Amino acid sequence: DYPMLEDVADVRQGLATGDDKRFLRKWWEVSEEDLANKYANYQKSGSQEPFYDIADDFLLWENDGEEIRNSDGGNGTPNEQFYFTSGLTYRNFGNYLVARLFTEEMIFSQTAIYVQSEDINRKYLIGALNSILYRFIANGINPGLHFEAGDGKRFPIKTDPRNEEEVVEHVESAIQSRKQIAKLDELGSDFSSEKFSN
Repeated sequence: DYPMLEDVADVRQGLATGDDKRFLRKWWEVSEEDLANKYANYQKSGSQEPFYDIADDFLLWENDGEEIRNSDGGNGTPNEQFYFTSGLTYRNFGNYLVARLFTEEMIFSQTAIYVQSEDINRKYLIGALNSILYRFIANGINPGLHFEAGDGKRFPIKTDPRNEEEVVEHVESAIQSRKQIAKLDELGSDFSSEKFSN
């Protein structure tokens, strides 16, 4: 028997704006200065790409999110203690489970379920949750198109895997590969023109 993920990790649902047109922008819609000072990376459900996904949505967070805190229609700022902390997220919506890196620059949405563990290497967790085994488990727990926080809490997890170093090495390589691909996407916030200058 293995412990469930909720026994060794925090599994949390994030912020729903209630009005995306008001609070969310793409990187090209605002000035670089406003992007740096008034907005925060906002990880939504994203694409079906595993390991790393570009956070192309930016959430209005001026004055520590004052406007969204005082608005009606959203779900407030749930699990705020985990905003801007490293971890991982998995997609709430999709045909199969997809886990991605979550960094200190981000806030997670209600469709990007956040996971953080003090006991298990986050990159090992990313590798495990992207495996065929966990996709099978996730579809068994919830055969629909949504993987909720409550579903993730029920995932069995090995706390002392023998192959942890190998999995982490592969995940690090996959993350770097995905980041390099992201830099080639002209519409993405990770785009780097330097890739085309050599």
